Order: sequence, then C-alpha cells, then structure tokens
Amino acid sequence: MVTIKINQMRKTYGGIVAVDGMDLEVSSGSIHAVVGENGAGKSTLMKALAGAIRPDAGTIALDGEIVDLSSARAARDHGIGIVYQELSILPDRPVLANLFVNREPTRFGLVATREMERRARPVLTRLGLDVDVDLPVGRVSIAERQLIELARVLLEHSRVLILDEPNSALNDRETQRLFTILRELAAEGITVIYVSHRLEEVFEIADRVTVMRDGR
Repeated sequence: MVTIKINQMRKTYGGIVAVDGMDLEVSSGSIHAVVGENGAGKSTLMKALAGAIRPDAGTIALDGEIVDLSSARAARDHGIGIVYQELSILPDRPVLANLFVNREPTRFGLVATREMERRARPVLTRLGLDVDVDLPVGRVSIAERQLIELARVLLEHSRVLILDEPNSALNDRETQRLFTILRELAAEGITVIYVSHRLEEVFEIADRVTVMRDGR
C-alpha cells in the first residue's frame, strides 16, 4: 500500500510547458483517474512517476518520503509499474519471454522456462488470458497484447499500477473484465492510477478523479 503526493511538478520541452506546477495526491489502495484532453499533460505526469522522464522541478513523495525516480528501474524498485498506451512489448519474442524481460529466473545458469510458466499461469488466468505462451506476441491480438503488458507489470509485484488509456483496444466484455481486476487489486491495497479521456468509464471505475488542463 502506498500513498503518492506530487508537489509543484514542472516539465518543459523546449519552449512548451507540458506540466506546470502540478499537485496531485493519490490515496493508498484507491483507483484514481486522471482525465483531460490530448496535450493536457497526463502522459508526461505519468512518465515522471514511472521514471521515464525527469521533471524540471517539483517533488514526488511515497508514503510521506520524497523519492528520486530518476529511471524506470528506480521507479520499479519503489514498486511503481506502468502500462503505456504505446505498447512496449517485443513482437518477435514469445509471450512468456515478454512477461519476464531482463528479469528471467535462472537455474544452473540457464533460463528457467518451467519456473517462468509456473509464475505466469495464475496471473494470465486471473486476466482471463488464454494464449499459447510460446507464441510470438506479434501473432496475438492487440487486446491480448495489452493484457500481456498488464500481466508483466503484475508479475513485478508493483504496489502502484499506472494504466495509460488501458482499454483503447479492448471491447466491452474485456473492459468489464479489466475493471473487475482493478477493483480486486485496489481491495488488496494496490494503488491504481487510471488515465483516460472517456468520462463514462471513469465514473464507473474511479474512487476519485483529477482533471488536467494546460499542465495543471
């Protein structure tokens, strides 16, 4: 369980201000939606939380302690996982390999494929994802790829889960399944930040909503 507090964050790209004095507080174990038009600064804010970019100013605190999220690894070490709208999976590698990128368990110096399958199966089942784990990811549907990316983050045992437009490729049934999973995760104490521009789904899933406009 973790509470997030962002104070006076600012990020510019050249002369363009993407995030401008942004404050945000997210309660532990809640589903907190961040909404706004394209260009409002939502993705920039999430990338700063995930360690993908470094803000020009401001602080990020987890459970009252200011942290330095200067890299994606630093964010993961603090238990922050993100599923980007632009999927980062490797299409030519099997599903199983995509679930354990750069953190494959080994046995006697070799990748322990059986152990990977043992860890992955309950997470895939929870997501309702029935795919051949030996199949290259490029051969599964876009919706399945999104769920594979979510499974990867869950396998990292993240305490904070950031979803950036997570259901852009999901149908209604898959979206409802995702919402059920997110409610279960929040009930277990995982903090969920849900980025979207679809207000109807935000009102259905979120405990609290923050609206961004012009980086504020």
